[in-house]
Formats: sequence, structure tokens, C-alpha cells
Amino acid sequence: MQFGTFIRAGSKRLGIHLFATFAVALLLMLPDHAYKLFNPAYKVAFDPDEFGALVVVTFLVVAIRRGWLLAGTLALFGLLQLSQLLHFAYFGSLIAPHEVGLFFHEQDEIWESLAGVAPYMLVPTAAVAVAYATIVWLWRKTHSQTLNLLCPTLILLALLPIMPMKAYGTSKPQKFYANPKATSLKNTYYAVSFFLGKDLPDRLNGKPAKEYRPYQVIKRESPGPINIVVVMGESLGYSHMSLFGYERSTTPKLESLKGDPGFVYKQAIAGGISTKASLPLFFNVQREPDNVQHMFRYESNLIKMAREQGLATHYISNQTSHLSTYSGTEYADHYLTKENMEALYQREYDAALVTALKRIDLAKSNFIVLHQRNSHSPYHYNYPPSFERYPTANLDRHQFTVNTYDNSVGFTDHVLYEIIRTLKEKSPVPTYVFFTADHGELIGEDGKYGHAMLEPGVAAVPFIFYASRGDAEKVAQVRAMQHPSHYEIGRIIARVLGFEVVNPNEVDGIHYINGANLDGSAGYLAYRKGPDSKVLPLR
Repeated sequence: MQFGTFIRAGSKRLGIHLFATFAVALLLMLPDHAYKLFNPAYKVAFDPDEFGALVVVTFLVVAIRRGWLLAGTLALFGLLQLSQLLHFAYFGSLIAPHEVGLFFHEQDEIWESLAGVAPYMLVPTAAVAVAYATIVWLWRKTHSQTLNLLCPTLILLALLPIMPMKAYGTSKPQKFYANPKATSLKNTYYAVSFFLGKDLPDRLNGKPAKEYRPYQVIKRESPGPINIVVVMGESLGYSHMSLFGYERSTTPKLESLKGDPGFVYKQAIAGGISTKASLPLFFNVQREPDNVQHMFRYESNLIKMAREQGLATHYISNQTSHLSTYSGTEYADHYLTKENMEALYQREYDAALVTALKRIDLAKSNFIVLHQRNSHSPYHYNYPPSFERYPTANLDRHQFTVNTYDNSVGFTDHVLYEIIRTLKEKSPVPTYVFFTADHGELIGEDGKYGHAMLEPGVAAVPFIFYASRGDAEKVAQVRAMQHPSHYEIGRIIARVLGFEVVNPNEVDGIHYINGANLDGSAGYLAYRKGPDSKVLPLR
């Protein structure tokens, strides 16, 4: 009888403990989702994996027995959460790992700035206060009836250094950068972890940080009614496009546009060899590979410029949200990523982008970003079986790779052509399409495959432009470009938007290809453009 009573009492404690655990986890997420209602630019979304990790933490929080230990724990969580929300309320962007150190050097300026926008801080501050007060109330009501765990606070303290230790040994700092759809707790914890584990040790060891002068963005004109569509390809090199002379007919639909006066195609050079680095460089019109402050502050962000000119802004991607970090998605009126698009993608692959485009009112002015997943390895997973023009069975590794890649290029040819056709039919206003790829891909050149190598061949990407009802002068400016870099393509898009980007850090004729990391820590190539569209790396 006593044993049964013990089991029932234990089950009751476990039930109360689990109830409190899930309730506290939801309350910790509440300020983010409440703030999102107030500020739609804040793109947080519910992630089951992140919630699961938070439940592990709150299981320990609920087991804390002393009020002062609970207060200390909640104070730490509240500081992490509120600092992120207040940063977003003021700057409109998420805290970057390299920004954490600025707090210790620019406190006077920070507090002065925050005081000047105090009304904008009320909502996130109130949301945090309500959530944390409810947590304290719930803890008082339940802590005597929850499970007795051994030293839950010490376990929490032991968990805290895990990410800083990972940061210390990381070669991929982008893993610690904010995800637009993650909660403030996670994003700030990762940023602080990078600062403590990587940035601070580098500073203590005397590693200098490069200083760059800020860019200037000069508004020249209003573009008037206009649609601008930026299509970002994935892992697409021009060497496998028949439009650029490849022996296989992989791009017949695009080739059919050659006689159209609004059609332009050029060999181009990507700003980086990875999506995570290339996208922010492109959308921030950034030349220098390690100018992180420019990137984080959106000094010349294309989506931001479009918003300032009154265009409806859309960011639609078949890739995950963390790949769009620091691309300016905070300025997107409509933001869809793989997390939202997966069901449609499973049916239509990258043609889902055409479907999404058709849902936009093209009679109004829009700035639309469409980001593909096609041509990402394994290539045969990302195009419909109906586009398997070249056989894939019973082949050696090289021929299988070539054939599946060429099939993917054929599908991109179809998707881009359908985007252009849709815009020609449905957009009654001047419309400009800019297509390039985040980076290229090696398909057996010198025995190499993929895009992890920092070399010019990985950055060899196409640039395709199409104007419908476009201004002849703007078309001529695009046509005059010679082997453009991503930076130069970004500047011409800014020009179409009515802005001039002035970069005081430019050195005539020198361009860069960034390595795999946003901050240049994975290396980069400085180069000049040579004759016959050759990239000449500087020695």
C-alpha cells in the first residue's frame, strides 16, 4: 500500500513538473511572438527542435528550489532576451557576434541612442516583464510540488559554457550568427558565445580588427511604378550552360531570348564560395570580404532601399531561413523560406517560385527575391524526374555527376524562362529581372567537385538580365557591364532603384571573392579582371 502511495505521489509530482516545464518554455518564447505582432519585421517562427532544447532547460529551471537562484537564472535569460529585442527595436537587425564587444566600448552612445527611442522599447520590455512575472508566479505555486533534482542550478551553469567552447575551436563562425526565425534567447546566447569563445580571445591576443569607412547611399530619383525581380540561383556555374557555349543543349529556352533587345547575358564573378557568405555580400552591395560592420548595419541593403522607395518587398526562398541571415530580410514585407515552402517544393521543386510569383499583385511596384535550391548537390534530388534528359543509371561517379548536374541546369532554364514569361504577361509596369547564382560549382575540373574551394572557378557564375517595358538607358547600362562581380551587379540594381552606392573603401580595379565565412576568416581572393574575362588573383 505504501509503495502504491509513493508511486502515485511521484506520478503527481512528475505531472506537475512537466506541466510547469512546458508552461515556462512557452512563456520564455512569448515575448518574441508578442513583439512580432507589434513589429512584423521581426520574423521569429516556432521551431519544434528549438522548443525541445528549451524544454530541457526549463525542466531544470522548474526544479530550482531557492528563490534567489531562480531570480539569478531569470535575470540572465531576461538580459539575453531583452538585449536582442531592444537591439532590433532600435537598429532593425539582430545582434551579430562581432557586435557584442561594442557594448564594452560604446556604452555612452548606446544608452543615449536607446533613450532617444524609448517609446519603441515599451512593447518588448513589457512583454518580457509580463512573461517573467508569470514564470515567477507559476514557480511559487508549483515549486513545492515538483520533482527534487540534484543541483539543477549547477547543471544549468555547466551547460552554459558548451557553446563558447565550441566557438573557440570553430572554423565556421556563421554557425553562431543569428537566424531570422529563431528566438531572441537562442540568437543572443549564440552571439555572446562567439564573443566569449572566439572574438574576445582574438582581441586579447592582439589580433587587429580592420576598420572601414561607412558607405554612402545617395538617392538620385524615384523609380516610379516598377517591378524588380532578383533570382538567386544555387551552385550554378556558367560553364555548363549552353547559353555560354557548353556543348550540351542545357539552356535552350534562355537561348531563344537572344534576339530580344531586353535580354542580356554575361559571365560574372560571385562574391563568395558559399551561400552563407555570398547572399549577405550581394544584398548589402558589399565589396570587402571582412567588412562585417557594413553588413550588420545594412548601410546599402537592396531590400531596405526598395522599401524606402515604396516598393512592396518579398523574399521567397526554397532554402532554410538561416541562409538568409544579414541579407536584409527584416525589410521584407513578405518572407517565405523552406520552412514555409517545403510542401509546395515537394510537388513542384523550384517551379514553386513561379507559383509564388503568380500570387503577387504585379500591377503594383514590387521588389521580389526568388532563391532557388536546384543544382545543389545531390543534384538529382532537386529537379523533377521529367527533366532527366541525360541518363543517370549505371554510370561511374564522374558521368553520374555531370549528367545529374546538367539535368538540373535544364530545369533552371525552364524555371527562369517561366519567371520571365510570367512577368511579361502579368506585369503592366516596367519590369527588370536580374539573375545570378550564389556561387558556382566544380564538376570534375582538375578532379575537383563542389564549391568548398577558394579558387576563381568556384566563383564563375552567370549573370542574366531581362527588361520588359524597361527604360532603354538602364538596359544599355547593364549591357555595357564587363564580366561583372556581384558587387557591381548589386550597384546596378541599386541604380535601377534610384540610388547611387558610394564606397570610399574602393581601390580601382580590385575585387574580392570571399571564402566560406562571412567575416573573411576562411580567407579570400583579391583579384583584377584580365583580358578575355579572366580572373587574375593578386599575389
